[in-house]
Amino acid sequence: MMDFYEHIREYLEGSLSESDMAAFKEQLDQDDELARAVENFGVVDEALGLLVEEGIRGVIVGLERGDEDIMSLEPIQKTPGYKSYLLWLLFASCLALFAYLYKSLKQDSSSTQNDILYAAYYSDYMSPEVRGNSNQEPTLTLCNQGHRLMQEEKLNDAKAVFLQSLKVEDNCTDKSQWYLALIYLSEDNGTSLDSLLNIIVPDQTSPYHAKALKLSKEL
Repeated sequence: MMDFYEHIREYLEGSLSESDMAAFKEQLDQDDELARAVENFGVVDEALGLLVEEGIRGVIVGLERGDEDIMSLEPIQKTPGYKSYLLWLLFASCLALFAYLYKSLKQDSSSTQNDILYAAYYSDYMSPEVRGNSNQEPTLTLCNQGHRLMQEEKLNDAKAVFLQSLKVEDNCTDKSQWYLALIYLSEDNGTSLDSLLNIIVPDQTSPYHAKALKLSKEL
């Protein structure tokens, strides 16, 4: 018996034999599900073309670049037939969703770890005392301004101040480098964080040498 669902494309293209075309039309008049399948065939075919012909590997690689070889598959060729199309569409969609969730969970895990490390290494800002008039506002160096902004959880503002401090304050270089590194840690900016740690760790005269060395081992 003819599997009508497997021959929807041929029916739409008019490439069926006369006998098969007649049988298909007769079945179409009797089978509402087949009629809906014929009506929606173009939408399913186009959607599957976008997902499957590009390959499941392309879907996953687009979600995450790196060492996730366990999640990559060889490109899947389109299988003819409406039922097969539906099965591949469902499979491809589920796999893409799985890859997206995997990436999200991994990013959340990384962010959580960075937050823990940030909290462990961050030290609260201590305002310098001013002799004489206690109501007098102390004059802060740029690195101290950045530290105070971190205390206020204004990390973007603090980062800009520390970057400026590194350009103009030689006596604040160590502090600016260290707290700027912590900001990069909180941002999950591994490249910039590594660059600063590679400067601080070898400098044994830096007051943050030991902390930077320990942090680099925990990353």
